[in-house]
Amino acid sequence: EAAISREGAPDDGADADVLLLACPVFAHLEILRKIAAALYAIDARGKARVAAGGAVRGPRRPPLLIGSLYAAGGFDWMSRIAFALERPAGFSGSWEGLGRRLCLFGLRSFPYL
Repeated sequence: EAAISREGAPDDGADADVLLLACPVFAHLEILRKIAAALYAIDARGKARVAAGGAVRGPRRPPLLIGSLYAAGGFDWMSRIAFALERPAGFSGSWEGLGRRLCLFGLRSFPYL
C-alpha cells in the first residue's frame, strides 16, 4: 500500500501513476489480488477522511494505470477476477477515496520472445 499511495512510505515520493507487472502470466492473479486489496484499503481510508470533513485526495488526477508487459494470457479476465474477489462488502463502485479512476492496459507480445 505504501508503494502505491505513499502513505507510510519511508521516502518523500508521490503516489504511483503506473503499476506494471513484469512477471510470468501464472503470477498475475496473485499479484493483482494484492494490488486490488491495497487499492480497496486506500480507497476506504480516503472515504473515511472525506466523511470526517477532510479533503478529497487532490484535484481530479489522471487514472492509475495497471498493466502487464505480456497481457496475452487473459490479463483483463484476471484483473476482473482479482478485483471481484477482493471487493469489500459495501463498496459503492466508485473510487472517490482514491481520487482517481483505474485503467488497465497490456502489451500483446514482445519482438524478442
